[in-house]
Amino acid sequence: MQSQPKVGKQRSGILNFVLLVLGLGFMAWTLSSNWSVLEEVFSRPIQYPYLIVGFGLVTTAAVISFVRWYALVRMLGVPFRLMDSLRLSFVGAFFNLVIPGAVGGDLVKAAYLSRMNLPRTQAITTLLVDRIVGLLGLFFLASVTALAGWSELSPAIQRLGIFAMLMALAGSVGLAVILLDLPTKLLPKLAASQGKLGILIRELSSLSRSYCKRWPGLVAAVLVSGLCHAMTSMACYMVGLALFPNFQVGLSKHLLIFPLVLFSTAVPLPFGALGFSEEISDQLFQLVGHPSGAVAMMGYRVLMYSFSLLAMVVYLWNINSIRDLTRQVENIEESVVV
Repeated sequence: MQSQPKVGKQRSGILNFVLLVLGLGFMAWTLSSNWSVLEEVFSRPIQYPYLIVGFGLVTTAAVISFVRWYALVRMLGVPFRLMDSLRLSFVGAFFNLVIPGAVGGDLVKAAYLSRMNLPRTQAITTLLVDRIVGLLGLFFLASVTALAGWSELSPAIQRLGIFAMLMALAGSVGLAVILLDLPTKLLPKLAASQGKLGILIRELSSLSRSYCKRWPGLVAAVLVSGLCHAMTSMACYMVGLALFPNFQVGLSKHLLIFPLVLFSTAVPLPFGALGFSEEISDQLFQLVGHPSGAVAMMGYRVLMYSFSLLAMVVYLWNINSIRDLTRQVENIEESVVV
């Protein structure tokens, strides 16, 4: 009879393989449906200076987001060095961007924090909060951009703006509910149970204890997240300028639409929802007359994978210590409520 961990690993491996095939299938479909556009793009000179600026924006945004996570950890009073944070964040980016089905970069970071005698629940909490403020930054950026130019937007784009506003509101309310520990207060019996919901409520209660009195720091983190996403939206705009002559889709349209494209990368497909996000980008950017949102997203991928080369160097430089950390990840995974 096979042991439970072995069966779990086999199931995980099968799931990762299915997701990889699905992601590559999406990418193949996107390439085939946009092949004529790609041929046209490569038939004329590409404006590489714009791509260099875009790469600089992507890299700067990533480093700022790494510092944001460092700040969230330091809010808990953990004696965490900035250089360690940057090193782990680069390695995490390499895992998340390049290695499909491998140990998640976030779990490696959680394993490192747990080594520093930080309870696993708190280690996971810092990563969960970082993801939450990242998503809030996406939707607030799109919402503010939509409101700023509301009268000039078409009805279809206004509907996208309304969606972003509703998501920003829902995320803010959800975070407030968690910080106020309302699930525990309203459902004390369920919170004390040993079921999955009880465990989840206790995890959220831990998040509340960690960050409730530090809400100004969370607000600052959301603003920083919005800045990072604005920079990545500018990078996508630079891709458009580099690939398409007489590019007419302005920066303001990118600040509204591209955050919603980035939201699609949260879909659990390998390589950051490769292929799927290209399709979403094509559909959304069609609303503003973009020559090809799918090709623009492909160009943005090139910038991201160029950045991953830097992350790979950091990974290889620290490969021995990272291998040691990945041995702890299975225990960390058991602490995460799925």
